[in-house]
Amino acid sequence: MDECFIPSSFGDVMVANSVRLVTPVHPEVMVMDESPYVSLLKSIYPLRRPLPQLEWLRAYSSFILAVRLLIPTVFGVSFVISALRYGLDPQRSGTWADMFLFYPAVTVLPLLAPAFPVLWILWYLIGTFRVYSRMERCSSDPNESDAGDTLTESSLDSIQSTVKVRLPFLRQFVTSIIRDGDEFLFSTSAMYGLGAMTNFCCVDKKGILSWPNPSPEKVFFMTTKEPSVSADDGSDDSEPENYFEVLDLTHGSTEAFGVAFDDPRWTRFDANLKPLGLSVLLNTCNDATRNEYREFVDYLQLAAREDPLTLPVVNRRCLCMLPELIGFHHDMWNNHAHIESQHSLYRYIYRKTDFKKRKRFVVPLPNATAVMTRDAFANHFQMFAQGTTDLLLDLCIDAWNGVDLVPLASGDRKKILDFYHRSTLSCYCTAFTYRPLAKSPVTRGHVVVQIPPEGHSIYQHCIEDTEDESLDAESLFEFRDVPASSDPLRVYKDQVFLGMVSMQYKVKADVVAMIETLDRACIRFVYFSKENEYRSQEFGEELGLETGWNCHISLAKETLISDGSMEDDDVGGIGIGVGASELHWSQSAPVLTSGELEQVIMDPHLEMERKESVIYPALAEAMIANERTHMLEAVLEPTLSDEYLATFENRAKLPRGIGNVRPHIKQVDNVPLLVSLFTDCTPNSTQEMIAIMQEYDESVCCVGSCYNLHNLCLFAQSNIAISVEPLFPQICQKEPPIARPRCDSVLSPMELSQRLISLPCSHRCHRDQMVNLLPVIAEARHCVNQMKVAFSFAAVGSFQVTSLYLFSALLPLPPVVAISHVWMLIVFTIPVLSLSIMMTKVDPLVKNSAIGRNKHRLHRPVIREITIAFVTKFIPPTVVSLLLFHLLLYYSCVAVAGTCHWSAPSLLLPNSTAPHQFGGWMGDDEGQHSRLAFLQNLIFFFLTIIAILNASGYLYPFEQIWKQMPFRTTPFLLLSALVLAVHLGFIAVDMRLHHVDVAYFDAVPLAFWILLVGWPLVHVVLLAVVKHYEIKSEVRKEKHLKLEFGTKLGMNSPF
Repeated sequence: MDECFIPSSFGDVMVANSVRLVTPVHPEVMVMDESPYVSLLKSIYPLRRPLPQLEWLRAYSSFILAVRLLIPTVFGVSFVISALRYGLDPQRSGTWADMFLFYPAVTVLPLLAPAFPVLWILWYLIGTFRVYSRMERCSSDPNESDAGDTLTESSLDSIQSTVKVRLPFLRQFVTSIIRDGDEFLFSTSAMYGLGAMTNFCCVDKKGILSWPNPSPEKVFFMTTKEPSVSADDGSDDSEPENYFEVLDLTHGSTEAFGVAFDDPRWTRFDANLKPLGLSVLLNTCNDATRNEYREFVDYLQLAAREDPLTLPVVNRRCLCMLPELIGFHHDMWNNHAHIESQHSLYRYIYRKTDFKKRKRFVVPLPNATAVMTRDAFANHFQMFAQGTTDLLLDLCIDAWNGVDLVPLASGDRKKILDFYHRSTLSCYCTAFTYRPLAKSPVTRGHVVVQIPPEGHSIYQHCIEDTEDESLDAESLFEFRDVPASSDPLRVYKDQVFLGMVSMQYKVKADVVAMIETLDRACIRFVYFSKENEYRSQEFGEELGLETGWNCHISLAKETLISDGSMEDDDVGGIGIGVGASELHWSQSAPVLTSGELEQVIMDPHLEMERKESVIYPALAEAMIANERTHMLEAVLEPTLSDEYLATFENRAKLPRGIGNVRPHIKQVDNVPLLVSLFTDCTPNSTQEMIAIMQEYDESVCCVGSCYNLHNLCLFAQSNIAISVEPLFPQICQKEPPIARPRCDSVLSPMELSQRLISLPCSHRCHRDQMVNLLPVIAEARHCVNQMKVAFSFAAVGSFQVTSLYLFSALLPLPPVVAISHVWMLIVFTIPVLSLSIMMTKVDPLVKNSAIGRNKHRLHRPVIREITIAFVTKFIPPTVVSLLLFHLLLYYSCVAVAGTCHWSAPSLLLPNSTAPHQFGGWMGDDEGQHSRLAFLQNLIFFFLTIIAILNASGYLYPFEQIWKQMPFRTTPFLLLSALVLAVHLGFIAVDMRLHHVDVAYFDAVPLAFWILLVGWPLVHVVLLAVVKHYEIKSEVRKEKHLKLEFGTKLGMNSPF
């Protein structure tokens, strides 16, 4: 991976100190020994994702709370109580096996939760099915979630109204599990990841956050201003004034190549713009020059490896929209010009021996391409060139102002370089030049001209050659030919500067809307940029991120070198100190590829006189003034004003380098966890930063291209990963994007690559579907919240049954419910009612709620809330059940014995009237068994009603019952009716088996029926009161989390 074949003859050319003509090596067919995917797959095998909070809660509750704490404690307490009962009155208590084995076992049976594993799987399947169903609807129906207006009030209303359980829902659910269950087999859960997500991290820009092709942003050219006429005599003796004009262009929000000039009167510059448009058609967007330019770019890749601190900058990008805007037809050049030959140039900035003098500089390798054309009508030869401004400007002696050729003065060159260096800080900039030729140079195939570092003197030679020389129209077509061996650069000199075009990757409008919606949902959008701080800051501002003071961090590593200075060294990507073997020609860079501006320019031995109006002094000016001055002074010497520096420089006391982030968080503050922009990122540093976020309980969703092999490790590290198929770039707008070959029988190479790289991901989608994930996030959040609520209801409901047995033993009373009733409650009633909680419609509050971090611990406030909920919602009906049971036992005693003491239901308290009427409840008296079974079934029916009411309070945990009526929820209504029907059937069968006489109902007092009907009403009021305080507590928690999330990093800026 990242290997490059370097011919043996290539090294001899690199050490040349004179201008050389080099023939590029043609691409060779190589045999791959091992796929880079294999090594990456091995590297991600040891990675372990953080456990989702729900899974941690399940494991902690099952193995820590239940197995280690509750079950031993409850069993011990029940055993002690049974021992006391058996010791005080063994005749009335039962056999020793009943008291020491059966009673404690039944008491801890609800805590064992035999139905919990199956119930958890059902919760998970329901939630996952809902999430993936929402994904399918969002991807298939554009109206389901409009990309430009996602997660708004209307979209969430539609979410609420669509998720209801009907027969089609159940049929699709079963079909998905049996037949189409691929979605459930991913390595991570989409429901867990999206529902608990706190950071939405994007690691790729082109085709995902931005349009796949850069768009022209500014056009720079020379024009002329007509002289003013004298008011006295009307004469005009002054010459026209030449100045440089900059036209801004705006990119359309819906078209990939739609641009328009901001100035409505731009047509007055037609004479200046048309040569630029013609140069674009003949050079940039010309199919005939594509193959040779590709060879040249490959050659630049090799050349840049000889100088590890230079990068091959790609200057060829589609600009067809600019000539079309000016008025050119795309195929116009076919009828008027023919391509004769194509030449390429590049120049080294430094000698190899100068590496020690520059340890921190990464600059683009100056290069240019030129096409020689022949006019079809006049049979004239012309040369159109494009490339980096610093190289082409040295080859120019004149500039076109729209009327005539004007010699380039030193001040003009400073202004041109000023615009070039300012533009390359944050975007791409290409210069265009022109030269008429008397005849076409001798064609030698594709020739690459290599210029050594001393080649900067070509500007001086251009000046000397044209000094004291007048030019007329005929002399423009004279070809001052000299033998190629004496001066190979002769044909490229004396060019005319036409202008420059700066280009920038434009953010798609739907991405900005998505980021704003994520921010309202308290999800932090984090962009890991592979580019330098200045370009990343410019792009971050378009995204709407905080990019000012204290708002972005560079992850480029800093290491000490031998002389004590600092050097950036970041392996695996484009950054300061990147090795030559790790550079990719597709990752072009500006003048300063990495590092802060002050780190590049602050060298006291290279300081020159500053000029406030220019960023860098002109290269030619510096060389003419002092030829012995090193070229580094001319290229990188700063003349920036403090105000301009402040706009780009991050002067906050933030850590620089991935190795300093952890110490900063531990010793200073948590600002690195609140930053939304990281620059100078490589796969290794990005993976490490994601791990740091996870160490501090952040749940990270990583979004990246499914065709970027380096994303495999990032996908495996994050809590949840989504691979996105990006918009493919276009070589030219007249050609369609890359089309994926589709084969019905086998996977195409691109599809196979997509699936292999997306192996650690929970979801694969197209770029346009990525912005439609916001309703899916709302769905996942709701499912996760409801799963927590359902788990809480099931756990507390099971503990209620345990407490009922404990209290009945403590009083002491016979078992309030039989063991068959216990099984029905913990295996059927509570699980079925908890399933209804998972089938509720989406809570409207979820769109703006803050979910907090993925903490793997139970804090005291959480334990206090659970305890208060249990005491207020479940203990009162438990006490009422015991009172009702005591009341029924008492009246049954009266019905049997005629008279009875109030303590008769108790098995241990003395009862002179009927001392043994209810003793030995585990004995052989069938009459007592049938009467006790009758009473237990009545209490069981009461507990069923209470369980349904408690479940209704858990359906919408943060909405009062009069706002969200539980019985208007279809799943809850159906499942509650099912529970009641099954329980009534079970009670009828149980009474039948125990030979319960209908006459037993006569012994039931009126007070029991009043409590049976009246207490549920009181319980509903009690639930409303408790929920009122729970909602207030949740509102306070929400405010705290939103305040923590909404902290503005730059609000206390000292600047």
